[in-house]
Amino acid sequence: MNRAGLRQVQGERRIHEGMSLAQKPYYAFWIYKGHVSQRFDLLGNCLAILFGYASPQRANDIIFWVETACSALRERGDLACDLPPCLVPFIQPEDQDWQPRYAQFNQPGEYHNEGIWPFIAGFYVSALVAAGQHDLASKKFVALSELVRPARDKPLAFGFNEWLRPRDCRPAGQDWQTWSAAMYLYAAACVERQATPFFPS
Repeated sequence: MNRAGLRQVQGERRIHEGMSLAQKPYYAFWIYKGHVSQRFDLLGNCLAILFGYASPQRANDIIFWVETACSALRERGDLACDLPPCLVPFIQPEDQDWQPRYAQFNQPGEYHNEGIWPFIAGFYVSALVAAGQHDLASKKFVALSELVRPARDKPLAFGFNEWLRPRDCRPAGQDWQTWSAAMYLYAAACVERQATPFFPS
């Protein structure tokens, strides 16, 4: 987000109105001129909460939307664990934003196409703390603690895998990812302190 994407309103910094979506509580995945994606991007919205771009009400509306969307995914059998995927909904082959390379590298429910990333899940736990939802943050941290254990190829106490499939929560990326471990530790600190170090409170 550059300075041109922000505007000053009555002394408060606000996200550019183009990032807001009609009838949606969350911010757009991307915008370009007259084009806008309606998909939900977990990392971008968590950062909006952590940096204070989302008002307290909007932050809680985003979280409510995430939890509701995850419940619907679980009911359909598309989500087996208690943490949100990185992108909702899946990009399907018939969708306009489907790319030919996705057939090999980014099938629905894989990688960037709605995989679960412990790195991003750590940001979600932290965003919950920033929004004052400490009980939910603690619950999601327990789920994250389970998510970082499985390893793809080796018997490890903590695999800190890159990403997991949402339908069975099995690791599908590379083990021992430092960004997964780092955000796990950061999320732990946020839950313990009930605060978000390095981010405005």
